[in-house]
Amino acid sequence: MRAIRAKKRRVHRLRSIHELASRLNLLLGNYHEKIFILGDGRSGTNWLVNLVNFDRRYRLVYEPFHGAEFRPILDAGAEYPFPAFHGDSALSAQFDKAARGKFISRHVTLDYPRPLYRGLLVKDINAHMVLDELSQAIPDLRKAMIMRHPFAVAASKTRYKNHHWPTLPSYFLSKDEAVKSRLGPQSKFIEEIEKREDPLLNFITVWCILHKLAFCSSSIRDFYIVFYEELSFEPSQIVPELFGALGLTTYFERHKSVIDALFEKPSRVTMADNTIHASRQGKASWMTSLTPDTIDRGLDILRVFGLDHIYGNDHFPKLGAGDLRAQLSG
Repeated sequence: MRAIRAKKRRVHRLRSIHELASRLNLLLGNYHEKIFILGDGRSGTNWLVNLVNFDRRYRLVYEPFHGAEFRPILDAGAEYPFPAFHGDSALSAQFDKAARGKFISRHVTLDYPRPLYRGLLVKDINAHMVLDELSQAIPDLRKAMIMRHPFAVAASKTRYKNHHWPTLPSYFLSKDEAVKSRLGPQSKFIEEIEKREDPLLNFITVWCILHKLAFCSSSIRDFYIVFYEELSFEPSQIVPELFGALGLTTYFERHKSVIDALFEKPSRVTMADNTIHASRQGKASWMTSLTPDTIDRGLDILRVFGLDHIYGNDHFPKLGAGDLRAQLSG
């Protein structure tokens, strides 16, 4: 008991120090510069964070828009927030906390390695449906979104044992009328897919739902979209573009050699069988691990959601990220 009480006191002291440091950074204006990185789970968001925040000059706010991490909790079973989920006040409060760096928790703040920062880096895998609200609440955000082949995402989610992916496709049909309306043409199809009770097909469907809803947002044109596969294959072209889109060209040029070296380092959540090298060679593991029937059904899902112009049955996307950005801005 004595050891437990001592540990609690240490945790409390550390939390108090972090809270004081966060307030100091806010008062000094160190959180003025803000970057937002979005992507479905297992799409490479942590990898992108490691590149952009290679020297940890930004304070990392880690996945603050997971529904169950809202304070107060939106819903015990919530994962993704909706525009009007339990009222706008909870969402607005969460945006405010993210913008002010007010999160001091084991989940949202993974670590706090330095007392002073240059800005905030918010990384999230759950905010696809609230992009317009987020952009309105924090208008000075510099935004990037990473996309990865939905088959690779689905296969990775089934293998990654350190996280539970509870959301079923029907979740998006029951929480918000505006979202349900946007998914109207696909509603019956979503229910039919879920009845198959195939986790891979469910994950592919969730990927399609998230990206369809994100692409419907007016603020999507403000995002620099990068494909995981292009980033792996052409880092010398994509990485400078990424830093430039985030307003960090000078910083990239100053530290280019360090960033180039770090590019070979996988993220902390990369699995042994999911290497950068394999991606560069177009040898995605899903191409051999998924059955032909699953791949065919996955392609059907992409077609139903109108996303088959982005990915097909090849490792690499059908079009460049620049072409997709141009389509979404048109």
